[in-house]
Amino acid sequence: MAQIHHKAIVPLALFGLVLGCAQLGGIGGGDSNLPNRGIVPYVVLEAGEPPSPYVLPSRLDENIRYLEPYGLVVDDTVYLYVEERNLDTGDSTIVLATSTDKGVSFSEPQPVLTTSDEALLPLAGPSLSCGADTCLMALGYGNGEGFLFAEGPAEGPFTIVDKWTFEITEDYEQDGVASPSIIPHGDGYAVYYHSRADADSPYVIARADLAETVTKVGVVLEGECPEDAALFDCWEPDGVQHPDVRISTTAGGQTLVRMMYRGRLGTSGSFGFAASEDGLLFVKFFANPIFESEQTIFHPTNVQLDDRYLLFFTRSAPGNSHGVALAINADGKPSEGF
Repeated sequence: MAQIHHKAIVPLALFGLVLGCAQLGGIGGGDSNLPNRGIVPYVVLEAGEPPSPYVLPSRLDENIRYLEPYGLVVDDTVYLYVEERNLDTGDSTIVLATSTDKGVSFSEPQPVLTTSDEALLPLAGPSLSCGADTCLMALGYGNGEGFLFAEGPAEGPFTIVDKWTFEITEDYEQDGVASPSIIPHGDGYAVYYHSRADADSPYVIARADLAETVTKVGVVLEGECPEDAALFDCWEPDGVQHPDVRISTTAGGQTLVRMMYRGRLGTSGSFGFAASEDGLLFVKFFANPIFESEQTIFHPTNVQLDDRYLLFFTRSAPGNSHGVALAINADGKPSEGF
């Protein structure tokens, strides 16, 4: 069984009180050295007539839902990979839509990964790590059974490869694994994902490393109520889900692993931010949650384009409203690049 690393998560506001100038996970001085842009504030897009927050609305008349987006910037174009699921048949396809107007509107989604193997359906939660000519996609399969990996150019198509086998092996994974987020790590990759031990346990975010084989590293982020309830709201007692992990460089040249994620409270949730220098010990932003909604929101994915940070997410609202929505942070010059 994998060892669980760094399970204690220290809120950023306590850094100075507890550690002074000492380093916690390599982030010296606490939240003062975290990126101060791309965290807050985010304003939901309202475009079109009538105004809508959706950049990729689900095709409700056909019972087609767009789920679990992943954003990627290629030159000045935003690539948005999503799961397209047919609720009538259970079929799912990974599709790609692109935007040349800074993420405000997107082309008609086109398939980039399909499968005829019903045992793998639904394909879900795509995430990419790209080199100069090709990308590696991580995605879930079979309603939480494990992860697949596929290779192809950013524009697709992608082909499933059998280099790694990622299945449920750990105690904290027994109720399923989902929402992989892949980044380069050494000569291989690191994959962050959410899981839980059983139906009564809170969700956690864990990490596994891909090299010649898959190595389960352990839990890196948990949701829990802070001890000082007068200072912090209890907004994620039922766990943390849907990590979106990026490698970033701050204005001071510091490399950080930054994570957007969903904190769960009952069946609802809000988005939080955490960062790490080593990819193991993540420090939560003191003002979490950074994005809340009266509607149901899932699967945040965050990209930087010029002087704006774009936060795409799945949104579901009463009145037959569903799709991929967008919130924008455009408050001045970015303090980092990723």
